[in-house]
Amino acid sequence: MLEFKSILTKALILSTLSITSCKSWDPDIQFENDVKKRNREILLLENKSQMEKKSELNVFIEYLSESIANNNEFLNWSQNKGISYEVTARSTFKKKNWETREYKFSDLIIARYGLQSEMMSFYRNVNHPTNISFITNGERCINPVIY
Repeated sequence: MLEFKSILTKALILSTLSITSCKSWDPDIQFENDVKKRNREILLLENKSQMEKKSELNVFIEYLSESIANNNEFLNWSQNKGISYEVTARSTFKKKNWETREYKFSDLIIARYGLQSEMMSFYRNVNHPTNISFITNGERCINPVIY
């Protein structure tokens, strides 16, 4: 008898819950909720992608800084890639010709990632830094500035 009461009680509770919790399903509301949820997911993915691109840009800036400090590494890389630069000053010191070179940062990104790359698209939006400048005699680089 005790078992029957327990089963009866459970059945009564379940039937009460099912009657009170039933709402009519509205496909329009369901669709609207699905669209809102998907839009939130897309926004989160776009934010994550932007953060990853910003991080990658910072890694590239760090790479450039280190390669400039390693003298010939940057000079060889930029020469092999055919990256143009502007000479903004020239001088002779101890029988060596020194010049200040200024590279457009966009040219460096194109050389590394390509003109149609996602990184170039991202850079077009942030557009910073714009230039890299340093003094060189063709063998050494000194006083690098990224701005």
